[in-house]
Amino acid sequence: MSIIQDCLNEYSLFIKDLKNLVNIKSVLTDEEGIRKGLSYCKNVFENSLTNYHIDYDEGHNLVAVPQNIDIEKDIIYLSAHIDTVDADAGTWQSPYSPWQVEEDEAWIVGRGVSDCKAGVSFQLWVARLLFLKKISLHNIIFTITAHEEGIGVKTAKYIAKQIGYKLPLSKKSTYWLVLENTVLLNPSKETELGLYLQERSSYLISLTGKISFLQGSLQRLVHWSPVYIEPIGRVLNKEAGNYQIAKQAGGHVCSVHRNDNQLVNVIIQATPHSMLWAGNSRAVSSIPTEIYQLNGQEELSHQLILSNRSFDTPAIIEEELINIPYTAIKPFSESVGMNMIDKINQSAILEIVTRLNKNSKDITINCTHNIGASDASIVYHHIARDKKERFYPIVIGPGTRSFKTPSFLRLTHGVHESFNKLAGEKACQTILAMMMMING
Repeated sequence: MSIIQDCLNEYSLFIKDLKNLVNIKSVLTDEEGIRKGLSYCKNVFENSLTNYHIDYDEGHNLVAVPQNIDIEKDIIYLSAHIDTVDADAGTWQSPYSPWQVEEDEAWIVGRGVSDCKAGVSFQLWVARLLFLKKISLHNIIFTITAHEEGIGVKTAKYIAKQIGYKLPLSKKSTYWLVLENTVLLNPSKETELGLYLQERSSYLISLTGKISFLQGSLQRLVHWSPVYIEPIGRVLNKEAGNYQIAKQAGGHVCSVHRNDNQLVNVIIQATPHSMLWAGNSRAVSSIPTEIYQLNGQEELSHQLILSNRSFDTPAIIEEELINIPYTAIKPFSESVGMNMIDKINQSAILEIVTRLNKNSKDITINCTHNIGASDASIVYHHIARDKKERFYPIVIGPGTRSFKTPSFLRLTHGVHESFNKLAGEKACQTILAMMMMING
């Protein structure tokens, strides 16, 4: 029996941890839930990893580092985040609920199951495999970040700033594997495991003004999608019921085209006296599932948040926004994605991918770009410039990527977030094999 096959006999441990983590509600605004999720992981690490230093860093990220690491050899960092976006349980159809795992033979459903608790569970699985002596990997560093979602501080930057100082950097190559949801199912083809070498930028701006100003700006900014709107100083009374409501599936702003975002049309068709509420100002990576409209007696100013996920440079973005008064929610310089396409040729990754694809019969690694952004970009932009030469962030993980099935809509940040167990097993197998090839 091969080492990998022996490891797959323990895949049930991965599934168990994944279900336990999904049942821990760790929304990006829920610090207590995030602490509970991290505490669960810390307990697994402490009971599985010997000769490791395991602790929280300044950003309350959980980091586990081997005490006898060898910087003369390649180093692998594993990265995933414990926080999730929020969910409206009322939009999930029975028997599904965002905060309670629902499982059948093929699927696990619940908020965060693929983004990114499948990635967290992969780390726990590797730790358990080390404890069971199923594998003998060395130079593996585990990192679970506290905050990746939303518009607040991305805590991966605290890890990045310590790489090459308190955290080890190899004299050969250091690989930062971000275990996001990159698995794509295609009924007519093999399962596809994305390996992202490039990530889009994530620009966010806030506009404030009357409906006519917002309409004109939205019609001009054709590459920007609205994710939040609210009249200044007015609170929606949902109990009154004197409003119109439009509903949509929602989902990650990266995977819902602007033309499919109903909030665009609602704003464009609004009257000067319209009052509009949609979205959450702290969860701007999601398209709002409900849009409320109420006709008022006066023209009110609204706050509108727009998202641009593209490969445009900050200079291009700034030129596009000329003569539009806006506020950048975060500096454009900190919103830029990453591009490892040329740099990765200096590493062994592409050769490893070729070998894995040649030997695989039912899963294919596809080197492509991320339609969104992840901690890969955050880490690469915050690591010291002189530490970047042989540092390679890539995104590859076991979670199921946003997609539609003939019978059900399954979205990463929308309703019924799902994880496909068989595809996840194939992905875990492949990523583990990649790690062993780097490590060997």
